[in-house]
Amino acid sequence: MMNVDRRGFLLGMGSLAALGGCTGGKPLFARHRSDYAGIQIGVITYSWWDLSTGWSNPGYVGANTVDACLKTGLGTVELMGGDAENAVGLPNNAPLAQRQAVPDAKWLALKAKFDAAGVGIHIVKFGIGEGSDDENAYYAKVAHLLGADTITREVPVVDAKSRKLDVVAIKRCAATADTFGVNVAFHNHTQINLATYADAAMDLSPRLKINFDIGHYVASNDDDPVEFVRRFKDRIASIHLKDRTLMRNGSKNLPFGQGDTPLKRLFDYMAEAGLYDIPCDIEREYELPPGSDRINEVAVCNRHCRGLILG
Repeated sequence: MMNVDRRGFLLGMGSLAALGGCTGGKPLFARHRSDYAGIQIGVITYSWWDLSTGWSNPGYVGANTVDACLKTGLGTVELMGGDAENAVGLPNNAPLAQRQAVPDAKWLALKAKFDAAGVGIHIVKFGIGEGSDDENAYYAKVAHLLGADTITREVPVVDAKSRKLDVVAIKRCAATADTFGVNVAFHNHTQINLATYADAAMDLSPRLKINFDIGHYVASNDDDPVEFVRRFKDRIASIHLKDRTLMRNGSKNLPFGQGDTPLKRLFDYMAEAGLYDIPCDIEREYELPPGSDRINEVAVCNRHCRGLILG
């Protein structure tokens, strides 16, 4: 049972339509700069990580994400929660009370900056469903204010070996999603297979979605990842793009075009099936080649995907 009153939460938000917020469907972007023949290519801000600084670098995330998107030619973004919070002046790992104290106007100003540049925020990533009801309410509020209809989080499994969903955690995610009117999409690393999301627990709420990382799937399974997309296309909220090798080839994370991930077949299938409402986000996780940088590599990934789609 959720302790936060849903009606009070939504009334406190005001009109979501007026904010350009969650519509329950595909977000409305000012422009589709990187919409190639109907397939939307975007980026998750994790892509600007670097080995020397850990996950992120203040020069390319947070307040400067818009600039990075413009330089790489991308029109949509999945914001890491920490990057979003840094952009409104919050330090890393700020206590919940400090995060809750950020005025709505700051979040709306951040959204306005993206809107003005024609960059849509379609997803934010937070640990929704993992903490307290108050924390979940905060995550949902931020997503709504930024205009995102989906929050991504790691998929809760019993253990990586069994690859079975943690039903208790899934129930909490379903209750959280329904209470706050936001989709919760599960991101995979190497802990899922074709049977994971066939679990009946996924039917607890239509707001439970899948953020399918096709590269991680290739690195940990022998079956066809495009078949996964075909099987679960009605539940997939977004797809993370990366190029990894198969297990027998070392499960390496490589520059786009050098691994075993069938990105062209993915795009071809999406076009054939008319899956134009599933955004695909570049997640650059491979090590930077000598002489390159974060901005250049994400631009390279974008050009590679554009070439695969348009030929």
